[in-house]
Amino acid sequence: MKSICFFVMMLLCASYSSIAQSGINKFNLNFDKYNEETKNAEGWAKWGFYEFSKAVKLDNENYVGKVVSDKGGDFGCVIYKIPSFYKGDSIQLSGKIKTEKVKKGYAGLIMRIDGLNQMIQLENSHKKGIEGTTDWQEYSISLPFMNNAKNIFVGGILQGKGTAWFDDFKVTIDGQNIQVMDEIEQFQQLENVEPELVTIFDNYKMNLTFEDDFSQGASLIPLINIVENKRIVSIGEDTHGTAEFYKFRAALTKALIKNKGFKTIILESPFDDIEVLSKNLKSTPMNELIHSYLLSIYHTQEMKEFLDWLKFEGIAMGVKFKGCDDSYWLIHDLIGSELALQSDIEIARRSKEYLSIVEKYYGENDRNRFKIGSGVYQSLLSIDKYLYENGLQTARLNELIHNAKNSFLNYWLIENGKPIKSRDEIMAERVTFLAENNNEKIIVWAHNAHISNDVIIDNEIGLMGNQLKEKFGKDYYSIGLCSLEGSYTYIENNFIYDDHDYSDKLLKEVITFQPDTSWEQVFNKISASPFFIESFDINKGLPGKEVFGKLKLLGYTKETKNDYYDASLLSMFDAVVFIPHTSATTPLLED
Repeated sequence: MKSICFFVMMLLCASYSSIAQSGINKFNLNFDKYNEETKNAEGWAKWGFYEFSKAVKLDNENYVGKVVSDKGGDFGCVIYKIPSFYKGDSIQLSGKIKTEKVKKGYAGLIMRIDGLNQMIQLENSHKKGIEGTTDWQEYSISLPFMNNAKNIFVGGILQGKGTAWFDDFKVTIDGQNIQVMDEIEQFQQLENVEPELVTIFDNYKMNLTFEDDFSQGASLIPLINIVENKRIVSIGEDTHGTAEFYKFRAALTKALIKNKGFKTIILESPFDDIEVLSKNLKSTPMNELIHSYLLSIYHTQEMKEFLDWLKFEGIAMGVKFKGCDDSYWLIHDLIGSELALQSDIEIARRSKEYLSIVEKYYGENDRNRFKIGSGVYQSLLSIDKYLYENGLQTARLNELIHNAKNSFLNYWLIENGKPIKSRDEIMAERVTFLAENNNEKIIVWAHNAHISNDVIIDNEIGLMGNQLKEKFGKDYYSIGLCSLEGSYTYIENNFIYDDHDYSDKLLKEVITFQPDTSWEQVFNKISASPFFIESFDINKGLPGKEVFGKLKLLGYTKETKNDYYDASLLSMFDAVVFIPHTSATTPLLED
């Protein structure tokens, strides 16, 4: 089933027949407008491999979509394209399906939403598809509706063997039938409003300096005053390997801790690694800690300088250093050590059982890992329940078990046929846990892609920040850090959590693929020096439409053209820091 998702995502947009944009039936979602010349329903197209994927007439003169399997590939679809001139929070597709002898796959609904030049969401019923022979029945699927949607593709899909018929599709946005919704142009391209934006930005920008610590601290005062009463302040980065971003985050973080009551720093890194690092900060050489417990991209002089400050000053002020990413390698030892402090016999038994399952988890191959991982999750649930029911839960155990459960939750979801949670969703839950249980003011260090208020691509960009914004509202404040040109460091490993080996070499490269028209290029026309702006100020001067333009979102690895996304930057972040020319982080020097 993974292959079907991959192929659908890679397909080019289907051709679209022009359809009248007025009246209750402006979209031919019931197949009844049939074109005898093309031998297909108007507006409908074929996706996939099965040759017979088209509209046909049934005995009662009703036209329906039909997909029949053949030897030409893995799947087939009947697809209808709707230009997106709508606003809303959620979109639902419903439709009737009939099947005959469907096996080795499924039949179901499919809905894909494309942005300006890329797919941003997909739902294809593969988790709850129909098998066998069934009579007509109505089904539905839904997705969050993105504000940068350009085209909506809806239809029916058959994967595997058999025949499927589809009819009477209906699309609703926030419960309203799309057939009767008012159409609006909801966004515009950056290049079309660039002169206007340059003028507005110039009026509202506030200059920053990186000449020395004193002048930088003074230039941060306006931003500090803006965020001082927030509960969660997220500070981003458009690459993980930019020295100025680390220096800026360190300066702002220190100021908020010293003067504004912030006490917790959360890094985009495994929770358990940061727990062990923090515990040994005073007793173990810094280089050894960094190489053992930080991802390779953080093996830099800039990170060491900040951790030295944390060691010699931050801890004395009660600062806590936390991680928000999945924990697979050290979390079990941490939990086992805490449970060993309990004198309860039943806890000792459950702890032994839990650690035994964990041992099997690491000893199994990938085929059995999902089942064993689900067992780890269920064992954690059992321990957690017993602790609460018997009044034995401690704050420390609560935090450790919460993070371990989140790390292994998807194994259980997969085993039980349920939709999994994305990495961003789980990171948001970890940040929320600390904010709600410790009632402290928190600073998050994570990539721009994670802290964004808006979801740009489903389950990939913005889901963490979006959930925190929904949960905490104005108490959540995101600061995006952007650059135009310069160098950066990266690693070649795309799968940084596959093991606990943080020995990847830091490599250096120059930013190469910056488009001629982008948010960064517009910023550079305003000032050749660093500055920041508040999005609220800019939006006051703009028309109601959101503005989309290319924005760099480069992760751990080497830059490609695909690292530039069409994004509504002013919706993504509450404030944006722009540094025209940046430099690569300095690899950690050996002791």
